[in-house]
Amino acid sequence: MKSAIDNRLLSLDFVHRAYKTSAMIAFLVLLFLCAAADWRLIVNYCLGYLTGLGFMVATEVAVGTIIGGRAEERKKAGAVLLMAGKYGALVGLLYLLVRLRYLHPVSFAGGVLTLQAVLFLKAIGLISMSRRERETEERYR
Repeated sequence: MKSAIDNRLLSLDFVHRAYKTSAMIAFLVLLFLCAAADWRLIVNYCLGYLTGLGFMVATEVAVGTIIGGRAEERKKAGAVLLMAGKYGALVGLLYLLVRLRYLHPVSFAGGVLTLQAVLFLKAIGLISMSRRERETEERYR
């Protein structure tokens, strides 16, 4: 028997809630970085966060198009190009930041990893809640 928590983990609503949570966390991190008063840190974190968000949205769109069922072959080819093109955009952004001597790798990586960390922690929390729910059901049967 699948629990309601397992179903929530697999839904698109889970991903959209993670977007909202990561945006709130990114805002709090930005407030902290503003206290440091280093624009390079702030800009790199923002660009990293937007890059991570763009990667996730591109993956969501591409997977939805490819696996979604009745998509035309042109749409599926466009989704594959979107998946490949996001790496080109990342390379271009990193090249521009390095060329302008404005890259702060730790801040950029922190921005990229914000959404992935939120997704990971939310998934671990839902899995943990699901296990506890199953253990409680078994205990009181």
